[in-house]
Amino acid sequence: MILGVEEMDIMVKRVYEDSSPDDGIRILVDRLWPRGISKEKARVDYWARTISPSNELRKWYGHDPAKWEEFKKKYYAELDGSTGDMKFLLEKIRKGRVTFLYSSTEKLLNNAQALKLYLGLPIDNHNSTGRVGSMFDYHKDRQPGEILEISLADFFQREGERQYGNLWFFTRC
Repeated sequence: MILGVEEMDIMVKRVYEDSSPDDGIRILVDRLWPRGISKEKARVDYWARTISPSNELRKWYGHDPAKWEEFKKKYYAELDGSTGDMKFLLEKIRKGRVTFLYSSTEKLLNNAQALKLYLGLPIDNHNSTGRVGSMFDYHKDRQPGEILEISLADFFQREGERQYGNLWFFTRC
């Protein structure tokens, strides 16, 4: 496979929920440390502050469902500019299951779910694994879960491609 990643196994969980050995690598994807929880209790393996939405974007969004689509667009633009941090995140994902941790009380329309969508996986509305075949799922007119099969020659001619280390994926075009 072109990406070297057959499946991404990403769960999304509130940081206040009990940790589990099934969580894999626990990655906090919030800009601020969650209120009222110690580092020991949170059991965070990596705090991805620079991959989280900027303070300005976070404050603007305020978890207003009416702003969700615009929030995702602005957040994806910020993610497109964080190549070093994204490379690190993708390397963690390649190693096995990861759990994106967030602190919001909003379970579906939060930055952890948006990050999962950015990587090409559907929103996880039951806090179960959102496993999908590849990161190609959101390319152009493809529906979530639909695998895009292309040749290597076609792959390198596509618009909107990104490379992080030896991992390639398509951004939304």
